[in-house]
Amino acid sequence: MTLSTPRPWPVSAYIPCYNNASTVGLAIQGIQNQTYPADELFVVDDGSTDNSTAVVEGLGVRVIRLGTNQGRGAARARAMEEARHEFVLCCDATNRLSPQFLEGALKWFTQQEVVGVSGRWFDPHTQNVVDRWRARHLFQQEIAHEVKHECHLATYGAVIRKSVAMQAGNFDALLRHGEDFDLGVRLRKLGDLVFDPALEIEPVVRNTLFQVMERYTRWYRASIEQYSLHDFIDSHIVAWKILLPRDLAKRDWAAALITATVPYFSLAFADSKSARPSPQTTAKKPTALPTKS
Repeated sequence: MTLSTPRPWPVSAYIPCYNNASTVGLAIQGIQNQTYPADELFVVDDGSTDNSTAVVEGLGVRVIRLGTNQGRGAARARAMEEARHEFVLCCDATNRLSPQFLEGALKWFTQQEVVGVSGRWFDPHTQNVVDRWRARHLFQQEIAHEVKHECHLATYGAVIRKSVAMQAGNFDALLRHGEDFDLGVRLRKLGDLVFDPALEIEPVVRNTLFQVMERYTRWYRASIEQYSLHDFIDSHIVAWKILLPRDLAKRDWAAALITATVPYFSLAFADSKSARPSPQTTAKKPTALPTKS
């Protein structure tokens, strides 16, 4: 199927933003440069204290202000409520979608059972050891990926059917992380979530080691309600049996040193409240490192 004029499906696009003044313009640019243009674009500002809103408004894009910082779940829930169209494109304020992202994602929705499609991160600019570690272990871009079905929802770059998301209960506004994992569990009960590696998302922000470790822990603890000694032991197993061999295979000794710290960052970021799953979510905790797809 070729998606061309006349356009069969109007699309709403949103960007959640919290103190992303340096990158939100690039995220907007990525959406505006899509080969299949979105019919609506807005930014949900989650209580930014920098000049993010000024940047967005300077580009002529509508801003929905939450006032105080309420977290990822609240920002995404509000975005889904505000979206005027059935197909909703999600992109984080620190990412830029490839120009064919939306067109490629929409092709999957010719299959009625598909309720959401996510893409994969690819960082072409790994400038230092932290970038290399992020690309290898967080983005897993050195692994050959194939199309997968019944996957996790990854909202850093995705298209969702609004009617099904609302039927599933929308994003949990109380969650500060794991909100996409949480909604994804409920969406898979209603249809298929697809991961398509051809849909690329470029990170446009460089992270510190602390930021990378926080994000890694947040991603892979999304289904853990209360961090325990068992989880701490599991984090050692993942680090030494899965992550470290990848560093050693590349003779990347500096990255290997970072990998050795992963279990202790997991312990430092233990926070049972922010990982609380929604009442309607009955997800099983993964027994091995999950793929964020």
